[in-house]
Amino acid sequence: MTNGEEVDMSKPSLAELQTLAVAEEWDAIDHVLQGVADNDEYLGWAETAVENEDPNLRDLAISLFEKSSIDLKPTVAEALTDHMRTDENPYVRFRSAFALFQHGSRDTNVINTIKRAPEDEDVANIAQSYLDQQ
Repeated sequence: MTNGEEVDMSKPSLAELQTLAVAEEWDAIDHVLQGVADNDEYLGWAETAVENEDPNLRDLAISLFEKSSIDLKPTVAEALTDHMRTDENPYVRFRSAFALFQHGSRDTNVINTIKRAPEDEDVANIAQSYLDQQ
């Protein structure tokens, strides 16, 4: 992935995903995320990374929760709700709403945040797929 190294992206390591996130390689991340989203190592990292200073790493952490099938811990759900409402990064806000929706929340704030997401072409299709599930 770096320095000309070949990487098996069918199951990237956590460090490889982090590198992709910092480089904003979201298409590559989205392509492999489902395959690693229920991995305990990745989710353990994500629990603390939802508060990372780097918005791309926060986005990655939240995206892992969006794709995971685990029950969200109350502390994680609280962090996602907080980010959905207040994070300066719109993608962190949108992904937080997507993750909360994916895990069963149909709160008015979740739905309203998802309704704003189609205005951004990078997440419009994802947002619309959630809105179609209402």
